[in-house]
Amino acid sequence: LARAELTPPIDVAMAGDDPYVLWETSVVRRLAPDGSWAAEWVPPNGAWITAISAHGPNVAALDSLGQRVFLLDRDLTAVGSFKIDGVSFTAAFDIALSAEHVFLVDRSSASLVVYARDGTLLRTIPVLAGAQRVAAGPDGSVFALTRNGWVFGWQADGVLTLARPVGGRDRVPTDLALDARGRLYVTFIGELRSEERRVGKE
Repeated sequence: LARAELTPPIDVAMAGDDPYVLWETSVVRRLAPDGSWAAEWVPPNGAWITAISAHGPNVAALDSLGQRVFLLDRDLTAVGSFKIDGVSFTAAFDIALSAEHVFLVDRSSASLVVYARDGTLLRTIPVLAGAQRVAAGPDGSVFALTRNGWVFGWQADGVLTLARPVGGRDRVPTDLALDARGRLYVTFIGELRSEERRVGKE
């Protein structure tokens, strides 16, 4: 690895048994079962990859500088890309990938932006207090963590299904994820907690 990559990665993603890792250098790699690197993607010159997400055989990589989303296959070969729609610079911060959609957290508009995989802008969902992190469920639903410690969930069609506080004075949430069974996990500073919730059920 390059000297700049001898540091903790800035993002990780999981699809099935395949872990993917993103470094500050914007390089993405897939980790093999034996601990070696099975595949590598180096983005085009000028790209600044700040977040990744994986679903099935694909990985989505967010290029915050170029305002673009790259879609990669399991071998980390680029199979598509699209520009983030909008007339002004979008402060996209996090990304989630599902079977049919790409979800982006846009801090500039305090919203969750939903795209089809071909880059068609489908809808923009305002998020109270502003979304900070996003994760997609196995059924295509999507969940956002806000800066004040709430988790909101929506069906793929934009119908709100969940609004729940998860933070507190001494518990600061930092990220969220869902497993293949739809169980929601929230990380806190120094702690990982399962919300013991299945997607689509209260």
